[in-house]
Order: sequence, then C-alpha cells, then structure tokens
Amino acid sequence: MATDEEARRDIFWYIECFHNRKRRHQALGNMTPEAFEQMYYKDLAAH
Repeated sequence: MATDEEARRDIFWYIECFHNRKRRHQALGNMTPEAFEQMYYKDLAAH
C-alpha cells in the first residue's frame, strides 16, 4: 500500500509532468506546451 508521501508524489508527477505538458491549451492556439516551447525557441533562433 502506498504511503501519503508516495501518493502526493505520484499525483504531482501526473499533473505537472504528464497532464499539463501533454494536453492542448486554448491559450497556446490549441498546442501542447511542449510543441509551443519548441516553436518559440525555433522562432527565436531564426531571428
């Protein structure tokens, strides 16, 4: 059985590392945060 600390760690990982990075965000033009960040740095390097 998982401890409270293990449960907190697993929930944090799911939210911060999976859910928020993989789901599309309307504020980012329906892109994932990862895709938006890649586009941002690619555009930054091109200028």
